Amino acid sequence: MSAADRFVTAAYLKSPLYRLALRGKTPTALRSAPSDAWPGSADRGREIVAGRFEFFGKALEAGLPPWQFAEEHAPGDPWRDELHAFNWLRDLATLGGDASRKTARHLVSSWLDRYSHYDAVAWRPATTARRVANWITLFDFVCGAADEALGQRVLAHLALQTRHVMARLADLENWPDRMQAARGLCAAAAAFGDELTDAADWLDEAVAIIDEAAQRLVGEDGGHVSRSPSAQIRFLRDLIDARAGLTACGAALPESARAAMTPLAGMVRFLRHGDGHLTLFQDSNLEEAALIEAVLAQTDRRAKAPAVAPEMAYERLQAGRSTVIFDVGPPRPGGHAHASALAFEFSVGRERLVVNCGAASGLADWNAALRRTPAHSALCVDGRDTSEIDADGALGTRLASVEWTRTEAEGSSLVEARHDGYVDLLGLSHSRSLYLGADGDDLRGEDRLVGAGGYPFEIRFHLHPRVVAQPTQGGAVLLRLPGGGGWRFETKGAPPEIAESVYFGDRGHMQKTRQIVLSRSHEGGETIVNWAFRRGAR
Repeated sequence: MSAADRFVTAAYLKSPLYRLALRGKTPTALRSAPSDAWPGSADRGREIVAGRFEFFGKALEAGLPPWQFAEEHAPGDPWRDELHAFNWLRDLATLGGDASRKTARHLVSSWLDRYSHYDAVAWRPATTARRVANWITLFDFVCGAADEALGQRVLAHLALQTRHVMARLADLENWPDRMQAARGLCAAAAAFGDELTDAADWLDEAVAIIDEAAQRLVGEDGGHVSRSPSAQIRFLRDLIDARAGLTACGAALPESARAAMTPLAGMVRFLRHGDGHLTLFQDSNLEEAALIEAVLAQTDRRAKAPAVAPEMAYERLQAGRSTVIFDVGPPRPGGHAHASALAFEFSVGRERLVVNCGAASGLADWNAALRRTPAHSALCVDGRDTSEIDADGALGTRLASVEWTRTEAEGSSLVEARHDGYVDLLGLSHSRSLYLGADGDDLRGEDRLVGAGGYPFEIRFHLHPRVVAQPTQGGAVLLRLPGGGGWRFETKGAPPEIAESVYFGDRGHMQKTRQIVLSRSHEGGETIVNWAFRRGAR
């Protein structure tokens, strides 16, 4: 859309003519409300009662209500979207009590006072759809014991905002936003289906979106097409929310979505470490363990992690208490791409040892840096990324493709992989082999560069913030896990150094950490670096 078209559209949306187009019958009651199935945080609820709002690691002491202060000081549009979506209502509901309920009523009422007419941020279609779903599922908490006027005001605006979502569906260009629209339309159809004639259209549009999404976004192995573990869990959660709304309408998910839910859940299990959180690849964060468990509990509890994930393109090596997750796939379209070819993560029991740096949604500068190869436990040549990826996650023309094989023998696992991300750029091929012994106490790796010379390279092993690293005089590194377990890192072909790093495991929260870096120059022909993590070795 051109700048002129955007200006005309914005003027129309703010006009009385558009408001008139959204008019229709006003509902008098909530017929049915899908239940809110997700865990909230009483601690976050207490902060909201105190006027503190934190999203993506950025907090504003905004006071109540926060709207004007947030307009002037909010750190970016994603932060504002989260504020206007009202997901945080469940934190107030989890906290409970009179103060929490009064805060919820005050915030909803003050929002209606300020944003009852179109606003470019507060009325973004995907944000509006999220708000519709949250106001409906938590209607009783907000309005159950309130005066009738607030309840009727909320009902009228729910119908108005749902019609706005329906009218602006064409503005939603990505699947996460379209799924949020479907979630909101399902909730509204459940809430007003017997009373509003346009609810049938809402339901039909939602089912069409869900059906297309399930067919286009889920591979045969149950992996999300983006290869993002966080996108995986969010899509499955969206399906569960949509299912609840459809069930309340006496309808069902389309067959494509029903068939996808079990393999989706199995892949979530595949992508978790022993601590119950997700692996940090392709724009992902840990995600809350309680939320992951809640999602899995509402799918097929018998769903097991697949043995292999050829389309999702990760390898999982598991033995004893050790888990290794290895990225053997290319970046994909959709805004989640990271240049992480042949990166890996390594955990022991419920403790993480080697990590990637994560993602910083809502913090554009950090998120751009975290997409780059050096933010992963991978090899990087001459400071160049393995794939060309823009700051917003869009793919460039140079993309790494990966070939790999897996061998199992008496409980041990060996994965050998090669990517071509540096072939056209530098005339170099990189291969990495990972071997995990049958007892899980011995992880060995080999990195090999073949081709043109004269390029420096680094192999990085980002450590979890709770891991203590101590170099030895013999050139090894002793690693101590928080639970007391000891590991020894050894290398042949490049000396180890300890350097500073960062960790964004929790969305938007930066922690300082350390990394082991192996630096060397490739002079042409073949260069091999071997390394190993061994439990308890001295």
